[in-house]
Amino acid sequence: MKIKFITSLVLVASFAVAQTNNSAVELDTMVVTASRTESPEYKIAGNVDVITSEDILENKYLNVVDAIKTLPGIYVKTMGGNVADAEVSMRGFGENSGGRVLVLVDGQRLNNPDMAKLNWLSLSMIDVEKIEVVHGGSSALYGDNAVAGVINIITKTPEDTFSTKLKADGGSYGLYNVAGTINGNIDNLFYNAFVNFYGLDGYRDNSDFAFYGAGAKISYELSDAISVYVGGKYSDVDQGMPGSLTLEQIKEDRKQASTPDDRVKNEYVFADAGVALEMLPEQNLFVDFGYQLKDTKSEYVSFFSWTDSKENRYGVLPKYVGNFEVMGTDNKLTIGSDIYFNDLTVDKYGDSEKTMKSIHAKLNKNTIAAYVHDEITIADDYIVYAAGRVENYEVKADVQDLNTPSSFEDSKNDTETAFDLGFVKTFENKSKVFVKGSTLYRLPFLDEQVSYYGFGTDAFYQDIDPETGWDVDFGGDWNVSEDLNVALTLYYMEMKDEIAYNAVTFQNENMEDTRHMGIEARFAYFIVENVKLFGNYTFNDAAFIKGDNKDNDIPLVPMHNVYVGAWFFLPAGFSFKAEANYISSAYLGGDYANTGDKLAEYVVVNTLLNYACPAQELEGLSLYIAVDNIFDQEYSSVGYQGWSGNGYYPEPGTTFAAGLQYDF
Repeated sequence: MKIKFITSLVLVASFAVAQTNNSAVELDTMVVTASRTESPEYKIAGNVDVITSEDILENKYLNVVDAIKTLPGIYVKTMGGNVADAEVSMRGFGENSGGRVLVLVDGQRLNNPDMAKLNWLSLSMIDVEKIEVVHGGSSALYGDNAVAGVINIITKTPEDTFSTKLKADGGSYGLYNVAGTINGNIDNLFYNAFVNFYGLDGYRDNSDFAFYGAGAKISYELSDAISVYVGGKYSDVDQGMPGSLTLEQIKEDRKQASTPDDRVKNEYVFADAGVALEMLPEQNLFVDFGYQLKDTKSEYVSFFSWTDSKENRYGVLPKYVGNFEVMGTDNKLTIGSDIYFNDLTVDKYGDSEKTMKSIHAKLNKNTIAAYVHDEITIADDYIVYAAGRVENYEVKADVQDLNTPSSFEDSKNDTETAFDLGFVKTFENKSKVFVKGSTLYRLPFLDEQVSYYGFGTDAFYQDIDPETGWDVDFGGDWNVSEDLNVALTLYYMEMKDEIAYNAVTFQNENMEDTRHMGIEARFAYFIVENVKLFGNYTFNDAAFIKGDNKDNDIPLVPMHNVYVGAWFFLPAGFSFKAEANYISSAYLGGDYANTGDKLAEYVVVNTLLNYACPAQELEGLSLYIAVDNIFDQEYSSVGYQGWSGNGYYPEPGTTFAAGLQYDF
């Protein structure tokens, strides 16, 4: 495997030369996620990765998972290459890692209140303006889920000029993607709208998906001091669930499905609105409102289970941002509140006609939080950050088991707090060094706090506590020259009461303490004017530090993740990218004793050829051809121990894609 990886690196580094005026250094990158207000990235106490609309166009990303999966510190696990239910891991979390990564859309929560995986296809990539990824704990600013990192997907805002974009893609295994957008202005009423059809037959049997999405947003400036916006989106995702395979089944046919009839269909409605008010110079008030509806119909024929669930979420997010001087120093103060009301209704049936209802459950998870973030700039190049948060949460459950005498009604109310303290030293070339310390927490998911499976053992688990912990980050981001940028983060984290499923007691429980430490590094380097090298390395050492599993590795956490690539900008509008990604081995999910087989290490090599038409009459036209996994590497990114044996989820082999985009 190591020989093959070295060969891949040589291949990546051996392609031809290009012509570009690009720079490896981005001096004016502004981010909003790390401090909940717009700030230059080089002034943030931590390293933030930003994927811009230009990056999306250049790399031909079809979905958010494609865009973030090769960033430092990120490991993506998929059930057979179906990005719809991909799970993102950061900072060495294994099972249910997505619960420790907060995902936002325009600053509002996308994470589910239960353990259902986030459906990344509920978002259309053509509507994405940029993606910000904050590494490390952000509980003080965001609370629940923000333990390992925050991913903020920022959608396009209406602009002044009229523009239209059309996009079409096709490829292996029935890939299709057709999308269009329009943007304009009518008498200072700014608008944009999009529509998107995206689907795939799938590498494996029953791994297909079909997505349809549409949305629109309008904004209006009532005066120089007041602006308002309102937007809405609808999406529909229908997908197959192919199930896991044993090693014997993989050898027989890795494309087969163990659950050929299992399917999930999700419908989403997103609505948001907001107002921005400049009360005084440098004193601003923002109020955002959000609503989400998720309607899910699951058909797990292999388990004789049919489920209808409906989630409603209401959010109110007021925020004040003020800039002023305190004793001769610049001070930026942010004070806000996050108020969310979630209600989830679940109906389970024992037949496909849904005449045999077994469970009717009504659940609520409501949170009310207040936070403060203060940034003090001392002598222009020293910045001190402090943040704090208090969050009250309440969980209510009314579970009616129609087949057994285990119906119940119960509730739990508790309060959590978190704090951040950070320091940044900036330099004239907009480099930085930083240190940051945080306390962390994650609230239990609804189906961790409450069991409503219909096996006669359902209950409200009052003894399930929130996960808590602390972490320290130290690092920097250095613009060594105009052509070379290097970033490095060292982190250490300890967690208490992580929640996981116990296969012996058949319920979720708080585990013994764990430790997570590692390195996240990246670089970008123009070795000559027209050749750009880039890459990153992630080291994760995650282990139990107490209990029966002391010193054992946490399952599903690869220790090493190496990503390298090169861009070559060729004459006549052509450009070429080659990249290689190495992932080391990891224990299967559920193997806390570290006694079973491991997921094998693997290397995947991808290539991309772009063409941007240089002719003035066709300016805005671009085409591409991409080949992923060119060596047809056979691998699985996730697998689990089970009572009937180990189960693996094979990833796709070599795939081809081609497409075009026209902006006019």
